[in-house]
Amino acid sequence: MLIYNTYIVLGDFMLSEEEFSLLFYGDPSKYKPFSKEEDTSLTINNEVCASCKGVCCKMCGCHFSPDDFTDLSFNGLKNELDLGHISIDVVFGEQFYLDRNNLILRMRNKDRNVYDPITSRRDTECSLLTETGCLLPYEERPSGGRLLVPNLTHNCRTNYGISDCSKEWGYFQKVLTELSAHYREFESTHQIENQLVKKLTKRKLQK
Repeated sequence: MLIYNTYIVLGDFMLSEEEFSLLFYGDPSKYKPFSKEEDTSLTINNEVCASCKGVCCKMCGCHFSPDDFTDLSFNGLKNELDLGHISIDVVFGEQFYLDRNNLILRMRNKDRNVYDPITSRRDTECSLLTETGCLLPYEERPSGGRLLVPNLTHNCRTNYGISDCSKEWGYFQKVLTELSAHYREFESTHQIENQLVKKLTKRKLQK
């Protein structure tokens, strides 16, 4: 890839910065929500969920669809992230037979940061899981949670998998990339400040 003035050269193609941005980050104007089968007679089964005590919720918070949000702008999503219940995650394409890695949004796990790329690990429970289940009412949960079909064997299936989630968020990579950069810088600065405070406190106690 070569950058020439305000144009970017890819092989035999010369693209403007705007064209390159749409190609690389996706074009939000072309987003069309996937069809999602939501049959509450199948997806709501409190007895089954109570019997397993949230096995899936203890692995990772469930993922959002873009159409779970009314405002997909930087400020709109930032307002949601600042509430403290949502994280930015990464779906690694090679794990799900996709042609690229994509950033997505999911419920935040306990004691985790806003930018928390752990899709490949999945070992920390959702921050909204309680002894009696999810803190959110059914209709306010992410698509990944609402479209989960529980069964007695606890081998639950979903009508909105992580690959579908990644494809949908593929149209919004620019705003998610900007949000990731914002929170990674903020959290890195915050961690450094905390480390310095701990060192200063330790020195003070040693005197």
